Amino acid sequence: LSFRNGNNEKRENTFEFGVLGLDLTSEGPFSKNYKGSYLVNFRYATFSMMNLMGITIGGDVLPEYSDLSFKFNLPAGKMGTFSVWGVGGKGYIDDPAVRDTALWNEFEYMKYGYETKTKMGATGITHTLFPDNKSYFKSIISYSGNSSIDLGYKLDSLYARNPDYYEKLSSSAFRISSLYNRKINTKLTLRTGFIFSKLYYE
Repeated sequence: LSFRNGNNEKRENTFEFGVLGLDLTSEGPFSKNYKGSYLVNFRYATFSMMNLMGITIGGDVLPEYSDLSFKFNLPAGKMGTFSVWGVGGKGYIDDPAVRDTALWNEFEYMKYGYETKTKMGATGITHTLFPDNKSYFKSIISYSGNSSIDLGYKLDSLYARNPDYYEKLSSSAFRISSLYNRKINTKLTLRTGFIFSKLYYE
């Protein structure tokens, strides 16, 4: 996973708003006497505004999602450069049951509805060191994960929700990796390293 560095010379802020939602970005230096920088971005999106305008994307199904990402670039002189980064997001989508018993006699499927919730995230620390102008070391410690929940239900005659099915899946990973890259000449590059992963599933 790779993010660009934030602007380390001046602070910049961006705000965007449209029919799909909003987007906020902020970046800049930590101080005038330090070359480090930060970059933060947040997005929120929903299709409900487009449906209100009469633009149908997916029938009655309205996706909604948001995410946040960041990167702090931290030069450390002869010790190289450290960066702390992360990204996380969540989404929601549902197809609600129709609250009209008269329609159920003709279209039984209308009494059924479902919801899906999803989440994901990753964060880590990267260290880069250039011992000379032809080689570099790069090491990363990271943790990432994702999950999803699916819930189905059926309405009774009083419009109470009765569970129909439920499913939850999740996985995550802790990783340590390191590599050494050396450019021998214009046609030959040597790269070696390792990746250690610890995986979790539910």
